[in-house]
Amino acid sequence: MDRIASRAGRRAACLLLALALAAGLLCGCAAGRSPAQPTARSMPEATAPQDPGSGANEWFASFTRELFVNSLQSNGLTLNYTLADPDAWGISREIVEPLGVFSPEGWLEDQRAIREELDWLRGFDRDTLSPGQKLTWDVLEYYLTRQDEYSGMELHGDLLGSMYGLHTSLPITLAEFRFGCAGDIELYLALLKDFPRCFDEVALFEEYRAKAGYFMGDEQLNALLAFCREDAGEAVGALLRESFADRLARLDWLGPDDAAAYTRRSEELIEGSVLAAYRQLADRLEPLRGSGPESPGLSQLPRGKEYFELLLRDEVGVDFDSAEAIARLMRRREELTERIQQLNEENLALPYKFSRWQPPDLTPEEILEDLRQKCAGEFPLPQQAGYQVKEVLPALQNYLSPAFYLVPPIDSPEENVIYINPAQLGDWVSLYVTLAHEGFPGHLCQSVIAAEAGLDPVRSLLGCRGYSEGWASYVEFQYAYGWAIPDNEPLAQYAAAMDELALILMADIDHAVNAAGADEDTVGNLLFAYGFDREDAHEVIQAVAEEPCSYACYALGELEFLRLRQKAEEALGDGFDPIAFHTVLLEGGEMPFPLLEARLDAWLAAQQAAK
Repeated sequence: MDRIASRAGRRAACLLLALALAAGLLCGCAAGRSPAQPTARSMPEATAPQDPGSGANEWFASFTRELFVNSLQSNGLTLNYTLADPDAWGISREIVEPLGVFSPEGWLEDQRAIREELDWLRGFDRDTLSPGQKLTWDVLEYYLTRQDEYSGMELHGDLLGSMYGLHTSLPITLAEFRFGCAGDIELYLALLKDFPRCFDEVALFEEYRAKAGYFMGDEQLNALLAFCREDAGEAVGALLRESFADRLARLDWLGPDDAAAYTRRSEELIEGSVLAAYRQLADRLEPLRGSGPESPGLSQLPRGKEYFELLLRDEVGVDFDSAEAIARLMRRREELTERIQQLNEENLALPYKFSRWQPPDLTPEEILEDLRQKCAGEFPLPQQAGYQVKEVLPALQNYLSPAFYLVPPIDSPEENVIYINPAQLGDWVSLYVTLAHEGFPGHLCQSVIAAEAGLDPVRSLLGCRGYSEGWASYVEFQYAYGWAIPDNEPLAQYAAAMDELALILMADIDHAVNAAGADEDTVGNLLFAYGFDREDAHEVIQAVAEEPCSYACYALGELEFLRLRQKAEEALGDGFDPIAFHTVLLEGGEMPFPLLEARLDAWLAAQQAAK
């Protein structure tokens, strides 16, 4: 049987908003909230009105615009990935600390700003707002409340995880930095120049963690040091040079002399700032070896289980605790096990057929077009669905996910990019379902349909990983395998159940390690009980310890979407329309599940009243 770490691990693949905003809003596929997440640093001096009418709507619109603009003005990556044309918003590209703030002073300022924003938000009379503003109010209130709960627990966050750490995600983010004008190029160069300051603050953060006993384990540290000292030169340097040259070559408004001057400046900054910062970071962290807990996982840290519960509510976006989460995962695990056993009994050759199945020879682009056509009968399609498929450079393939999707700017939703990492992918079925997860009807549809719905711009900064990864996992397991293997339904069901079981097990282990302190023997026994290799235990524990609650976002998020679908089908009976149902879930944008269920309930009530 395939190794569980490789089968389930790719589901922690989509960097989505987290990658696009890696230097400041590290919230999508990373382990918790960044201690330096930029927030609005100042509010208007006037107080929010309480009188009903258009005045309240205007004040609330002004408030959310202020939050949006101030957040973008504090981080150059966030700005470029959120808006293609910041000039239209009157936002300057000149940012003092363009990679974001990671200092202890920044933590305190962030917490002060969060409480200030909450006070402002709760000062509005929600009942006087428009329906769209009420939804924005609800999502903001949930989000800010969850962020406020992290106060005093900043040291639990890990900025340097192997898969989603700043050291590996920043280069990819910079490689996709958009050049719409000379000001964008100048901001990009300012970001390169800011590496030493940024990494110095990250090192200081890690030194604080080490003094308090929160530092990473030696195994994670060894991989980090190897990357910074041995691989960054080739991996990061090559990526930044090649991507910069490629982007400049596509600018018809840039003359050759200016292009040459920009290239010289970029090369000087890559060598003198970026790569030097990687080496400096390694030198700062090397002396901290051995200062972390002996065993990996949040459970080894003070208040670690409490922090895991916060991640569950915040990142997964649910209103139940880890005990209920485990109960739900266990029920699903039993359902999948029974399904696999039944399929095996009905066709003893299924495992053999699965291992020997030879798919058609299709390119990623052909797969995406096939997916676009097949999902049209079940899902809404975005009006603007342009995309590019790119391959991760060989030098970075060992450090990045099998695939990931980069969210386009809200004012240019057609600029979608999907990265594929050949070194981390298996057979064609894996590529096919991965592209369903990242593209149609997964993250690409989810992101662009929300953008086209005309949501308040501040919503683009408020991600919920349980929603985003749960949605992509839902379409993957419930649809993509059947589309990938249309001529053999039992084989498609078997493949989907096996892969989902691996994910559910990883989510179980995520909790066992980070909330309950499970050791290798315990994890090995659990793996063996479901047909996986005991020797995977060490690798699996390391994976969930570096990215706590990540697998829970995928698994529990999927189960929430399945629960909502069952609710809708039971309420509507023969009148259930999958396209209408999926549209309701997508057009409201990312949100925690209690709010999504309330939105669905209102729609169901309207549907039933119209009968």
